[in-house]
Amino acid sequence: MHGPHFAVIDANGYLKTRGATGATGLTGATGATGASGRVTLFDATLAVDTAVIDTGAAGIAAGSNNLEITILARSDEAVVGATCLLRVNADAGNNYDRQFVRGDNVTASASNGNAETQWGMVIAGASCAANVFSVLHLWIPCYTNTVAYKSGIITHARVDTTVANSRAELQGCLWRNTAAITRFSMTALATKKFLAGSRLLIVGV
Repeated sequence: MHGPHFAVIDANGYLKTRGATGATGLTGATGATGASGRVTLFDATLAVDTAVIDTGAAGIAAGSNNLEITILARSDEAVVGATCLLRVNADAGNNYDRQFVRGDNVTASASNGNAETQWGMVIAGASCAANVFSVLHLWIPCYTNTVAYKSGIITHARVDTTVANSRAELQGCLWRNTAAITRFSMTALATKKFLAGSRLLIVGV
């Protein structure tokens, strides 16, 4: 037994009928394949205590969208918080700015640095417990852009077995230059050195 049939009448009282199905449209063009993958641009792990880790001139190749810089570091400076200086393109001029919030043990604070000669970080020093290293992660988008100043975000953690020595922080950073970034370095303070096992890894993303 068949179900009921229905007819559709238009506003003028005429029976509506369906016309023949039109031809299938052309398939649209496939879009260009986007860049993908992660590319290691620089990777150095210290075998001996060393004052500087530097990619060298033109040590950071173009071809990626963003830079992801990871640092594992401990200094032989006889303090809990040792100085680590971060520079791009070997620029030691007053072209570095930063804004940060941090927590030292249970104390929170915020401050900034303006027109400095580097991005300064305070990493694990020799007064921290043995084998405690700081971890830093620096993200710089559009590092080959030649229109904008270079901006980045640094996160840092130094977690010690003595809680009073621990620190976590977030820094926004700016380099007052429109040049593409082609070099990066980390330098210990004065005559101090980074301990063997410290590492600088730069990945293009």
